[in-house]
Amino acid sequence: MGLKGFEHGLKRLGFRLITYFAPGPGRPPTAADLRNIRKVLIVRLDDRIGNTILLTPLLISLKTAFPGMKISCLLSKRFRELAAFLPAVDRCIPYDKKAYARNPLKLWGIVRSLQKEKFELVFDASDELELSFNHAIVTAFSGGRFRIGYNRRGSARWLETAINPGDPGRHATQMHLDLLRALAEVSDAPRPALNVSRVNSYGAHFRHSHNIPANVPLVVIHPGGRGPKRWPLGRFVELAGRIGTELGARPVFIWGPAEDEMMQATRADLPQTAVVAGKLRFEDLVSLFQVAAAYVSNDNGIMHLAAACGVPTVGIFVVSNLAKYRPLGPLDRAFDEAAQPVELTEIVDTLRGMIEETAVDRTATEPVVADPRRR
Repeated sequence: MGLKGFEHGLKRLGFRLITYFAPGPGRPPTAADLRNIRKVLIVRLDDRIGNTILLTPLLISLKTAFPGMKISCLLSKRFRELAAFLPAVDRCIPYDKKAYARNPLKLWGIVRSLQKEKFELVFDASDELELSFNHAIVTAFSGGRFRIGYNRRGSARWLETAINPGDPGRHATQMHLDLLRALAEVSDAPRPALNVSRVNSYGAHFRHSHNIPANVPLVVIHPGGRGPKRWPLGRFVELAGRIGTELGARPVFIWGPAEDEMMQATRADLPQTAVVAGKLRFEDLVSLFQVAAAYVSNDNGIMHLAAACGVPTVGIFVVSNLAKYRPLGPLDRAFDEAAQPVELTEIVDTLRGMIEETAVDRTATEPVVADPRRR
């Protein structure tokens, strides 16, 4: 048995122990119970920023359905800066995945602290098809009076409300909203959105420091992504050149730590019109997006961040699930590279329309998808 087999064996044993020792489910909450609930916990423990952004429709809808509820989120400590922009959240509790992996006793420590909080309603907001060991422990032993999540790996044995997975072709935001739909009616489901009513001055300072006139649009480009999700870097560089020459806009390159070496080696090849912002903090990214006309990237976490800030967003999907993760803004576009190679002219034309758009209804929920298979 290899290392992976040993790990899977430990996980199977762990899930059996959770099933055996976790408090069994009580009755599901009634309408009267829900009216009286005040303390709610949302559990989402992974380190992917996009998954946190995709939670926001659930947060908004939960607060709309039950205005008196105080919502706490258990999230990766990586998103401490992002917490200030999450809508409808009263408190974020940081979760250190690596520390708990090194010392499982610390994981039990946070479980004990959650039990002392006496949460009345606990949502396991992990993916409906994949139950992680940490999500199972935290939710099962959270002490919540009512625990709700998807029925996977026997989780119905510790959930008061266990929902069967739904249509795998629906958007990830609907996956989270279906948890709430099991308890209350959800009408006019929102798209992912952040609270950007208060941002710092980074965006305005960026324009000023690079002598970019107010009438020159900025198009932010992020060429990063996990492994095979990346569109060729050279295509982004070529796109930046056409943004400058054909659209009269300034392409602005940003990236994350994983792309630092790649982008430093490419800086000399960037077109003269391009501006480099590089690696930025969450709060600076949000501020930059407030002064941008459009955003272009692979399917990555910052794509979801940009779209949630209201920036017209172009997402290039190389291998990932376009139907599940496409941006949902009224001007957003998702290109499916897996179906047909994406032409630069298509992206340039899309950006031209975004830049020329003067009245944008940002309350729209229906996406506009540029998918060659639908032509």
